[in-house]
Amino acid sequence: MLGVVQAYAFDINPFKKYDGSHELVLNDEATEKSAAMLASLIIHPVHEELTVRSFRLIKERKMPGHKVITDEMIDKTIRGVRWNDDPLNLLPDNPLVWFDNFKNASENSDRITSHYDLFYRSHHHDLQFLHAMASSDAEKAGDTQKAVMMWAEFSYKVASQFIPIHTRFSAMQQFLSPESFRIFKKYFMNEGLRKNWTPAYLFSLKCVRQKIDQNLFTPLDCSETDWLPAKETIQNIALGSLLHVIQDSFSDSHVSRNPEYEGEYSLIHGRSAINTFNAYTKQSWV
Repeated sequence: MLGVVQAYAFDINPFKKYDGSHELVLNDEATEKSAAMLASLIIHPVHEELTVRSFRLIKERKMPGHKVITDEMIDKTIRGVRWNDDPLNLLPDNPLVWFDNFKNASENSDRITSHYDLFYRSHHHDLQFLHAMASSDAEKAGDTQKAVMMWAEFSYKVASQFIPIHTRFSAMQQFLSPESFRIFKKYFMNEGLRKNWTPAYLFSLKCVRQKIDQNLFTPLDCSETDWLPAKETIQNIALGSLLHVIQDSFSDSHVSRNPEYEGEYSLIHGRSAINTFNAYTKQSWV
């Protein structure tokens, strides 16, 4: 989600809600409260609209699976589409907290390690594959691709019930291919961290961390996280997260594809082979 950062970045808009009519309706109260502050960053619901239109097309053409698409499913999938940009679920309840943390992560990106939380790592460190991006300018394209494919395998298997939502990360080896498990372990269980996490916990995280001073924040508080979420909720959030990665892979600010975009059709039309995976460090948040 890179707003005005560079042309053809794909945004989310957490201040819009799906109302069951296959349209995204503005939540006026939330917008009046926070949109002025975030207007330059998150005003275009590209991810949400791509998702809603995809579901609409499936239903209209009665494609396989169309009968299971409900308003609730779409709502939870949209929550998942936003998850890659907001893995701690700070938005829309705490937009100022989201903004302060994003700004702090941008300004201190060179200090972020794998011990930091998912929010700091997702745009500014090693989890940029959640946006089909390289973790750094030095990362080989093949390594980025493997990380993207690992997340695609993991999120798809959670969404399709192959991986039970309460499976501990330490037991994920029995559900992922050897290469995917190796990469999953590297990013999510490095030095024994998060080995007791589960997909249910990962996709239910709801945290807050308030800014105290210029570079001083309170400890991360995730006490509001739902420990017993509905299975279908987690599956649909995982599906949305997978869709986010696929959608971002057609964003020119994230990935360069052949042929180059000329502005005549959509960003997806006729695009095929990937040339380069870009890193967020080349883009400014302001």
